[in-house]
Amino acid sequence: MKRALILVSVVAAAIVLAACNVTVTPPGPPANTIDVTANMSPNTTVTNQPVAISPGQSQVFRVALPGSVASADLIYIELDKEVELEVLPSAFTSVIYSSNSAAMFASGRLGIQSLDAVTVTGAGIESQTVTTPVTCRGSCVLVEGNTMSDPFYVRVRNDGGSATNVNLYVYGDVYGDDNEPVNDSTNTAPALVAFDAGAIETVNDFDLWRTGFTGTVAFDTVVNGIQLEARILNASGVEVPGSNGGGPYFSGETFSVFNGEYIRVRAVNSSQAAASARSTYYLENTSALAQ
Repeated sequence: MKRALILVSVVAAAIVLAACNVTVTPPGPPANTIDVTANMSPNTTVTNQPVAISPGQSQVFRVALPGSVASADLIYIELDKEVELEVLPSAFTSVIYSSNSAAMFASGRLGIQSLDAVTVTGAGIESQTVTTPVTCRGSCVLVEGNTMSDPFYVRVRNDGGSATNVNLYVYGDVYGDDNEPVNDSTNTAPALVAFDAGAIETVNDFDLWRTGFTGTVAFDTVVNGIQLEARILNASGVEVPGSNGGGPYFSGETFSVFNGEYIRVRAVNSSQAAASARSTYYLENTSALAQ
């Protein structure tokens, strides 16, 4: 009798499992993944020709990374359209970076958001140390050299209502900010004398400037750039409290500094960054002009 009950239970369980019709998606990139190879030419696509993506669909690219590209200052991952762009590691697990515009990218999926949430009004004046500001053609992500796996993956999503053709560019290039990477440490921070500029081109980047004077500094950013802030560090590289005038300060503001202090500039949201045309800032020793 017991054996019969067990048999009935097994049959019932089998019927339930069959009714569930469970589908298990195998891990890894899809079968239609396109193999491409990064290069050192900003104007040469890795796709050779535009790739059509239907509405609501995505296309994955497996990107091989030659040594010359891997060791470049920056690796640009760029589309010629403002559609969803995701960067994934060789394990094809979680998204590392994302973007859906030429104006900003961010870590994880945080780059997929409205442009209005990241734009501010700035001075829009000429830069001295960002010699050739770079504007992306469409959605883009910039990463430091020697930080990406070989290969890595790029996934492009078409969330629009009609089919679109996209070109993908993946290339190595130099920093737009001429002071990189010496401005990453108090030991090598460049001296702010009169007027200078920098850019926050990668996620979690920050720039340090040493002040060799006591006076006032004006801080400005480019029009429609990501939100940046300036803070004052003491001679030991420790943040000066806001109650003592340490900041943060934002575009259009002027603040006081003492000889030997440092000014640190970074994104208000450290997960965000942008190509130099959208992440350039300016520091001006206004007290020097008054003398």
